[in-house]
Amino acid sequence: MCNCNQNNRIAAPIISVTPSLGSTASPFQLQVTINQRLCAKVCSENVPVFQPTFTVLRTTNVGGTQYMVDVQVEGAINYVKCGCGCCGTMSQPLNATFSIPVTSATAPTAVTIEKGTTANAVQTSNCQMCGRTFISDNFLTLTVA
Repeated sequence: MCNCNQNNRIAAPIISVTPSLGSTASPFQLQVTINQRLCAKVCSENVPVFQPTFTVLRTTNVGGTQYMVDVQVEGAINYVKCGCGCCGTMSQPLNATFSIPVTSATAPTAVTIEKGTTANAVQTSNCQMCGRTFISDNFLTLTVA
């Protein structure tokens, strides 16, 4: 595990949720993109391994027919530092909560989430081979009943 800033804390990930085109009723198809700064640079051809789990924590009415579904994402990003092929694998934990807005005519009684495919990459600048920005696109199905 690594702690990578002056306060021995890993930077919080930036998480965005995008509904799939045509996804207007439950079950909703979503793309959840996680941007995480890594503790060390990674070569773009040596993509980190990350298979997160997603758990629905709660559903809250925020007014009228509008609800927020709070979701927890957990996992470990496993990677090899750039230029350090024989150093072994580093593991960086990821544990965050994010919200998905939902409109429902009736109060949801059951909300479930199912993970589909995950696509991982490392973002690099211009002609550089290594970078510290890890991107994970996760395709989810959110069922609201």
